[in-house]
Amino acid sequence: MNNSHSNKLPIKLENAYAEFKKCLAIIDCKPKHFFERYYQDVIDDRDDDIEANRFYEKHKKKLQRKTHKLDELTNFINYITQLDEFNRKGWVKPVCISDGTFGAQFESAMKDISKLVTKMVNQD
Repeated sequence: MNNSHSNKLPIKLENAYAEFKKCLAIIDCKPKHFFERYYQDVIDDRDDDIEANRFYEKHKKKLQRKTHKLDELTNFINYITQLDEFNRKGWVKPVCISDGTFGAQFESAMKDISKLVTKMVNQD
């Protein structure tokens, strides 16, 4: 097995980083403030500035190196999209819920179309 690291991130992870940055911009929040707030809201609600700062420093390094796991970024994005600041800006994060009516191949094609439309809308 090759131990060399590629500079190219998987597309899902690259997209998650881009979406995370976009979400932070929407709520006009710097990473430091976000990670400290996330820590206090989700991880530990005690007013522990030292631990919140450690959490920020850890994730600041992960942002610089782009070493977050996809589920970490997804959790951060989901947290942001539930904030009042995000919703007051008029933004909504679309969610696809399958009811089993259509086959997996059809649903996959519909998700691809939805992503394409979203990408086109965001380019304007």
